Amino acid sequence: MKIKLNTFTLVIIALMATAITLQSIVVQAAENSADGAVRVDVRTYPENLPLIVDGIIYTPTQTGPNVFHWEKGSKHTISIIDTTYYTEPGARLVFDKWNTGDRGNQIIVTVAKPVSIIALYNKQYFIETSSPYGNPQGSGWYPEGTRVNVTVQEIVEISPGVRAVFKEWTAGVTPDRASNFVYLFNPVTIKAVWNVEYLLKLTSNAPAGLSGEGWYPAGKIVRIDAQPTIDMGNDTQYRFKGWSIAMGNLVLEKPDNRKQLIPMNGPVELHADYDRYYAVKILSPYGVKGESTMYYKEGSYALVNLDSPIIVNKDTRKIFAGWENGARSNPLKIKIDQPVTLVAEWKTQYKLSIESKLAYVKGDGWYDEGSKATVTAVGEVSSRYGSKYVFNSWQGDVKSTSRTLNITMDSPKHIEAIWNKSYMGTYEGITVFTVIILMFYYVYKKYFIQLAD
Repeated sequence: MKIKLNTFTLVIIALMATAITLQSIVVQAAENSADGAVRVDVRTYPENLPLIVDGIIYTPTQTGPNVFHWEKGSKHTISIIDTTYYTEPGARLVFDKWNTGDRGNQIIVTVAKPVSIIALYNKQYFIETSSPYGNPQGSGWYPEGTRVNVTVQEIVEISPGVRAVFKEWTAGVTPDRASNFVYLFNPVTIKAVWNVEYLLKLTSNAPAGLSGEGWYPAGKIVRIDAQPTIDMGNDTQYRFKGWSIAMGNLVLEKPDNRKQLIPMNGPVELHADYDRYYAVKILSPYGVKGESTMYYKEGSYALVNLDSPIIVNKDTRKIFAGWENGARSNPLKIKIDQPVTLVAEWKTQYKLSIESKLAYVKGDGWYDEGSKATVTAVGEVSSRYGSKYVFNSWQGDVKSTSRTLNITMDSPKHIEAIWNKSYMGTYEGITVFTVIILMFYYVYKKYFIQLAD
């Protein structure tokens, strides 16, 4: 059966083994005293480190401690040569204390009974935290089995628009966290791995809804978008015009496309250019062509044109009279530098129609509502063969025998000119013609016949 031991358990086992070893050393020394003298064992733990005993350097042996037999009551000086021994790269032994509890580099022993004098060294390992960014913490020497916290900043700004974001450690119990820890049983080099990110910054001359701004890993392709139209709610709009590059080594093939794909090979700043538009509202019950509200670019000119006249029926129509602001032009050309509301004014016209056998009347046509229309007819009109037409009266919506009428046009009007035909001129013409014929006959008979005779 396999048993898994965690790091903490291994530490406990190691400490217990050390205690048992020291205890056995002490017992062994006590049991092996020579006759007539007191046995004193002098050694280090871990073993094989040199010591100075009474001024003489003793090199450790492979078979056991340095054994001395001293007289009871005698005094001896024992000291360490060095506090630190480097055993291998990243590993060392550091003096801690004597097994007597003394922490000085040197002790004086008064021999009273068999004893073991042990210089206790702690095993230490070096941990190196390596990172190009983020101020890594945790490097140093630590006793074997120590839990060492290693930390680094999660985000580090390298330069404007460039930052490093922590990804992971190469070792440790929690390598995916910036705050990691390691149990030290051997030399360790632990490195922080980073992702480099670039800032994509989007700006605009309008309160635009831009999407895509943020930090992105190097090499990522980012989709950005700009709102096509921004309605400010006060008859003002912003309409997308195009992108311009404020910073970054890139080329936009179609900058007027609001949707773009941006390769993040470095920090990028793009500016969304918008044109401002103002509403031109036409308030009119008649004649509006297309939509009553249109938006025009700031600084441009708008040409407002109403259909006029508007036929209501065959005898009534509406005529454009002007604009409420005093302008009379139609079409009207205006420069757009703010929202504009145009109120059209209209007037009603009625038709005055005249029916007549003869063309000798005038005054028919269209008249403004409430205006006066003057209608006239000639008194008489000569015809062939001496006959003539004599004006009699007006009939219809207005009745009168006067040849001239002033009609108030409060509605469509239809009138008819009545004529009387007179033959008096015909009779007079016949009489004159007869006299001429008789005179011609008289002259002919008198002169031409006489000449013939």
